[in-house]
Amino acid sequence: MRALAALPAGTARGLLIDVVRRATAVQEEGEAIGPLVVAACAAARDLAGLDLHLDAFDAQRDRLGDPPAGWLDAVARCESGRDALTQRLLEASTVLARRHADAARGADSSGEALAELTRDLDAEARLQAEAAREVAKLFC
Repeated sequence: MRALAALPAGTARGLLIDVVRRATAVQEEGEAIGPLVVAACAAARDLAGLDLHLDAFDAQRDRLGDPPAGWLDAVARCESGRDALTQRLLEASTVLARRHADAARGADSSGEALAELTRDLDAEARLQAEAAREVAKLFC
């Protein structure tokens, strides 16, 4: 999986590994979870990008003294985005674990939770990718 290999060590990589591991178990039971994994990969890439931006903010904070206009808002937006993507990836892992447990018990659960989670991950990743582009402009 290219997305996983491209991620640096850290939170995003760890969360994606967990999602992929759980998704593999669910897929072995016949569930189509490809779209969820694709969305999780995008979310993890965006999470890693936000972590890089936050590291850059920290590195420049001491040099700047008095931050320029928009600086603190950008930091807050990155932190908020990081938290939101982290939460979405944790939710993906949890939903997949539940699906696996349901299948092991022979319970028939609705695929709507996976579909909704996939939509949420896609939407959050798009939102945070846009935020990351805006924040990147501060470094140019």
